Amino acid sequence: MAFDGIILDVDGTLWNTTEIVAQAWNKAISRICPAVPLVTPEQLQSQFGKIMEVIADNLFVPATPEEKSCCLRNVAKKSKKLWKNWIKISVILMCGKLLKL
Repeated sequence: MAFDGIILDVDGTLWNTTEIVAQAWNKAISRICPAVPLVTPEQLQSQFGKIMEVIADNLFVPATPEEKSCCLRNVAKKSKKLWKNWIKISVILMCGKLLKL
């Protein structure tokens, strides 16, 4: 199958994936820092464009610096796994076939 191009929707214009990202964050938060309140998609979206350390300071308020760092590492792992699955689903929806990415 030949392609003329590929669309990367990193700002949510075509698909708003903030809900999926919030789910990944909440899985990591629940596992690593259960005292930290879970985040809503709206809270997470309000942090877009900020560096991760600032986001951690804003969202992981009761956590220690070590817990924030650990939580961020785990959030990145969970997000990467969910994004990989989301990309496969998106390709299936757009092309009707599963492509190896």
